[in-house]
Amino acid sequence: MKCRDFHEQISAAVDHCLQSGEMSSFVEHANRCPACRCEYEMELTTKLVVRNRARMVKTPPTVAEAILACLRDEGESTAFSLMKSWKDLLRSPLVKPAIAVAATFVLVIFLIRQSSGPASSVTAASFAGNDVILQSLTNFRAVVSGDIKPQILSGVPENVRNYFAGKTEFPVLVPSMKNCTLVGGGLNKFSGTAMAHVVYSHEGQVVYMCQACFEAVMKGDNLNLPERAKNELQRTGWFSETSPGGDTIVLWKKGSTLCAAVARMNKAELLACLTEDEPREPSSW
Repeated sequence: MKCRDFHEQISAAVDHCLQSGEMSSFVEHANRCPACRCEYEMELTTKLVVRNRARMVKTPPTVAEAILACLRDEGESTAFSLMKSWKDLLRSPLVKPAIAVAATFVLVIFLIRQSSGPASSVTAASFAGNDVILQSLTNFRAVVSGDIKPQILSGVPENVRNYFAGKTEFPVLVPSMKNCTLVGGGLNKFSGTAMAHVVYSHEGQVVYMCQACFEAVMKGDNLNLPERAKNELQRTGWFSETSPGGDTIVLWKKGSTLCAAVARMNKAELLACLTEDEPREPSSW
C-alpha cells in the first residue's frame, strides 16, 4: 500500500468500514510509515473528541429567519453569483490547506477545554482496532483530555486490585510507581478480551498503563502487536518507542501480563518511573 492509498482509507478505517484484508494492509502500512501512523492517530483522536465533546446546538429561530430574509432580498441572480463564487473559491488550491489548518485549530481548542459533563469509561480503544500500541496511545490522550476517567478513583493500591479481582484471566498489576501517585483504574473488553487500565500522576503529568494477557496478545487472535514489538518483546522482554506526537510507550512482560505504559516524557524519564522490583531495561537500549 502507498501513502496516497493509506490516506484515502483513513476515514473508512476509523469508522470500521474496511474489510479484514484491507484493514490488515492498512495496519501493516501504519506500522512501517511513522508519518501515516501519526495521521491515523490524529483521526482517531479527532473522532474521540467529537464524539465525547461536540454537542448539537439548535439554531435560534430569529437567526434562521434573518438568514432566510437576507437570501430572499438578494434575489436569484445574486444567489447564483454567490454560489459561483463559493465554487470557484473551493476549487482554489489554497483553500484545502486553510480548511485543514482551521480544523486543526478547532481540534486543539476541543482538547484544551474541559467538558462540564461526566467523562466516559474506558471505550476509546475501540477506535484504534486491535493494535495494543495504538489503543494505549489513544486511551492515554483521552485520559489527558479528560474524556476518560478511571472507573474507580483511589490512591490505595489494594482498593484498585480488589476492583479488578476475578475480572481478568491475567493478574492485574498495580505497582508503586517511583515518584508517582496512584489515581485509579478501569476495565473494558475488546472483542471479548479483557483489558485493564491503571492511571497515575507524576509531577502533574499523566502516566497511563494498559494491561492485557501476554499470551493472547502474542497469538494475535483479538488483540495484537506490530511485528517489531513482538520480536523485541520475545528477544528482550521490553519494547519502547516514541510516537510522532511525542508520547512515549514502554511495553514489558511481567509473568502472564503484558504491560504498556504511556506518558508525555522521554524514554529515560518514563523508565525511571517504573517500580524498583521491575527488571531493568536491556543494556542495548
